[in-house]
Amino acid sequence: MKPIIKTIIVEWRKPRTPMEKKCWGVTNDHGDISHVFIRDSAIGRGIGVDTFFHEMTHAFFNFHESKMTRKEEEQTAQAIGRAARGLINAQNQ
Repeated sequence: MKPIIKTIIVEWRKPRTPMEKKCWGVTNDHGDISHVFIRDSAIGRGIGVDTFFHEMTHAFFNFHESKMTRKEEEQTAQAIGRAARGLINAQNQ
């Protein structure tokens, strides 16, 4: 059986492109590779965890060829990001 390999590349840095300048995070999917950008200033605003898990949700859906609409996927990613931030913040109290 041939192994299934999926790759996620995460860059936590200053935005470089017009799209990155509009967002806290962006996921670009290329088949078995998801390239994730997260704006470096998200940490200082307390939304780094939220953004990270939000973008990981998009990568997950890419790898599993989700049948969700873009709107449904975005709503799910937002909910997962908020939930992850809440759980992690509760543990850091």
